[in-house]
Amino acid sequence: MTDFELLVKKMRDKQVDYFKTRSPEVLREAKQLEYEVDKHLTAAASRDDNLTFDFMKRN
Repeated sequence: MTDFELLVKKMRDKQVDYFKTRSPEVLREAKQLEYEVDKHLTAAASRDDNLTFDFMKRN
């Protein structure tokens, strides 16, 4: 798994824990992990790491 996938899994596990326990501390941890996931997604959305080529373009 990638680091991002591991982070998402950790977040989901913490969310499941929260719904089992309804613990305010577990909820805080789940929200923090959600924030980290959102930061990664925002950064990925602003990156241009998908190269595209226009093979039909003529010089």
